[in-house]
Amino acid sequence: GKELPIQLTILDPDSPSVNKITVDKTDPLNLFQLRDPVIFHGVNGAHMLMNTALVPKSQFQFPDTTYNVTVTFNDSSLVGSHEKSQVVFHVLISNSSSGVKKPVLPLNEFEAQARIFRHSAHLTRVVQPMEVLPHEGYFFRIVRDSNKGLLGNRIFGVTPKTGIVYVMDEVALARSTAKLFSLELTWRNRNATDRRCVITIRVLDSGEPSNECGIEPGHKFPSCAIHGTAESCTASCGRGANGGFCHWRSQSSPTLVEEYATCSPHLQTCPDGTCDELEEMDPLLCPQDCAGNVLGEALPGTSGRGVRKSAAPCTCAGPNTCICTQFFPPSQLVSRSQTKVYKETPNIKYQPLDVSESE
Repeated sequence: GKELPIQLTILDPDSPSVNKITVDKTDPLNLFQLRDPVIFHGVNGAHMLMNTALVPKSQFQFPDTTYNVTVTFNDSSLVGSHEKSQVVFHVLISNSSSGVKKPVLPLNEFEAQARIFRHSAHLTRVVQPMEVLPHEGYFFRIVRDSNKGLLGNRIFGVTPKTGIVYVMDEVALARSTAKLFSLELTWRNRNATDRRCVITIRVLDSGEPSNECGIEPGHKFPSCAIHGTAESCTASCGRGANGGFCHWRSQSSPTLVEEYATCSPHLQTCPDGTCDELEEMDPLLCPQDCAGNVLGEALPGTSGRGVRKSAAPCTCAGPNTCICTQFFPPSQLVSRSQTKVYKETPNIKYQPLDVSESE
C-alpha cells in the first residue's frame, strides 16, 4: 500500500555515532508496517533528523470507523540518564471511505490476505491476522463447515493461543489445483468478545518443476538451520519454508549483532528473538529462537533460549543446540588416485656400462 499522508519525524541534538535509536509500533491488528527510517546528518549544525512513515501491509477491510497506531522512537543510549529516552506518536486513522456504498463487514469482523507457493513445506507460516501473546487469554480456531466441503479447512491449521495460520497438509496443497482459498478464522478473549476474520489465500505456482521441492506423503524436510553457507542454504528444501526452499540472511557486522548470518525458513520471524507458538510445535522449525544451548561467538536470548547476538554465522544441528562460529571449508586433500608413485626415476634411459679395457 501507499504511505499514509503523515511523516513521523524526530530531531536529536546528538550525532548518529552516539545515538542508538530504534523505532517500534503498537498495532493491535498488525495492519501496518514501518517504512525503513531515513536519517539526515548535520541538520541545524550537528543535529540528526530521523524520519519514518506508516505503510499498510496489504488491502484489508477497515476494522472500524477509526483505528489507533502508536509509534515510539527510543534512544537506548540514554538509559540511566535524566533525559527522556522516548518520543511517542499516537496516530488516529479515520476511514474516509466509510460513506462509499460497498459491502461492509460488521464491526467485529475484518478481512486479511496472504500468498503462498503451492509446493510449500509442512508448517509454512501463512498469516497472523492479529498479533497477540500466548498469555493474553485468546483462543483461535478455523471454522470447519462439513456441509461446504472446503478443501482449505483440511490444508490449513491455526495455533490456538496466538492465531498463526499455517500449512497443515502440504501434500493436499501440492496436489490441489485451486488458486484461491477462503478461511474463516474466529477467536475470543477472556472478555468473551467474539471476532471473525475472513482470510483469502492466493496460491502461486513456480512455473518450473525444477524450482519445486518434492512434497511426498510422510516425508519431512530437514531443518534449514543446519546449513552454514548461503550456497547450501538457498539450494536446499527445509521444513516451514514458503515454496519449500530455505532463505539465507547475511551477517550485518563482524561484531556481536542481532542480525547474524543464518539459514531460515521465514526470515521475518526466524530468528526474531521469540520462540513463538508455531516454532514450539516443531523444535527443528527455528532452533535459532528456541534452542536452550548456544555455543561459540554468540550470546543467548534474554529468556535463556535461542541466539540473541552473534559475531559469526550460526548453525543448529539439532533442536536444542546452536553453534556460532566462522566456517572455513576443509583444505583440498590429494587423493591416492592423483598421487604418482615411480618405481624408477622417470625420463632417464638406462644404458649398459661398458667396462672393457681398450687395447
